[in-house]
Amino acid sequence: MSLLELQLIIEATNFLYCIAALLEFAAFVKLRTMPQPELGPRFVVPLGTIGSALMLLPAASFIVVVLILASPSTLLIGSAILAMAPVGYVCGRVGE
Repeated sequence: MSLLELQLIIEATNFLYCIAALLEFAAFVKLRTMPQPELGPRFVVPLGTIGSALMLLPAASFIVVVLILASPSTLLIGSAILAMAPVGYVCGRVGE
């Protein structure tokens, strides 16, 4: 990455952050559908699964627009890094 221009590195970092935010939103909605054990008083989002998805929809829509507007070089670099992520995950679990 050090051979790239600073602007391109910043764009790729923002692209990957947007992907991570979309994954967090998806995980939040998925966890809302799973049965939860009773843990006593805790913070609870007072919305159902559909309400939670609707709550996240404006932010997710904005993130998708940002991803669509990314330059072709940012899409290429971000996609390459995303493609290498499973390989890094598997290599990191070899010692377990």
